[in-house]
Amino acid sequence: MQLTKQTIGIVILVVFLVVAGFIVIKFGNKSSSPSDTTQAVATTPTDSETATAAGTSPTPGSSSKYKDGTYTAIGSYQSPAGTESIDVTITLANDIVTNSNVVAEATDGTSKHYQNLFISGYKQYVIGKNISDINLDKVSGSSLTPGGFDQALAKIETAAQA
Repeated sequence: MQLTKQTIGIVILVVFLVVAGFIVIKFGNKSSSPSDTTQAVATTPTDSETATAAGTSPTPGSSSKYKDGTYTAIGSYQSPAGTESIDVTITLANDIVTNSNVVAEATDGTSKHYQNLFISGYKQYVIGKNISDINLDKVSGSSLTPGGFDQALAKIETAAQA
């Protein structure tokens, strides 16, 4: 079998994208970039959410690390098309995630596709879990979007500390 220059070029490109994706996932979300000034914001829960007030202190005698409430933050990550972001909202009660919502903010069509795949399947790994235990790496075929989610979650953890 003889490989053409075009086939070799495609193989090299695929290998490069896989390696770059791994590097971004493994090392890219360890710290915020200098231009990343988004802060998690506590908001008041809606009627459909739990009755805990946003930003309330844990019950005396409890061992909660985080204040109950609803928090929103934007997380970003590197995709082959450039920097993309997602908008994450988390509701906490006694350090447990009771509700979550993610809004796709991608500008690139392929990135938007993968964000929508992520959104379709991430809740099973988040709802009912202790916020400190959540660390997503690949969800529903999306391997880069979880990095943005984890970055937003880290901001929310910081804002919600008791």
